[in-house]
Amino acid sequence: MFPQPATHGTLLDGIREVSEGLTKRHALRPVIVAVTTESEDASFSVYDQVLDALRDSGATLYVFGVGAPVTGQIDRSIVLDRGTENSGGTYEIILAATALSAKLTQLADQLTHQYLVTYARPNSLIPPEHVTVSAAKAGMTARARS
Repeated sequence: MFPQPATHGTLLDGIREVSEGLTKRHALRPVIVAVTTESEDASFSVYDQVLDALRDSGATLYVFGVGAPVTGQIDRSIVLDRGTENSGGTYEIILAATALSAKLTQLADQLTHQYLVTYARPNSLIPPEHVTVSAAKAGMTARARS
């Protein structure tokens, strides 16, 4: 999505609409990658609507912010922080646009070398409060959805 000249971006609306589309398509391993710049967001969606749609879609959200992060936009900050963390994605700030290509290539490599592991616990009267996910092998990264 690209904003029209002399208008503001609508990142939150975009994430919500793409999430709803992925839900309708029943995507097997949905991923949303957003590249943002320092600009105001003129979205009509509020953070809880976006986070609910993202959660329902089962998509993993990856965000690359180019330039200094935008301050004073609470809904956008909450979605970028909680949305990436809760979905198992990442939020990275890239100071120079020249680094974007390398970061996107790195993400593509990560996505093509992932394994989906499903954990099921035995039935018990008192379920565990926390589940810890980690990688035993050096150089490996484990991410979990909450």
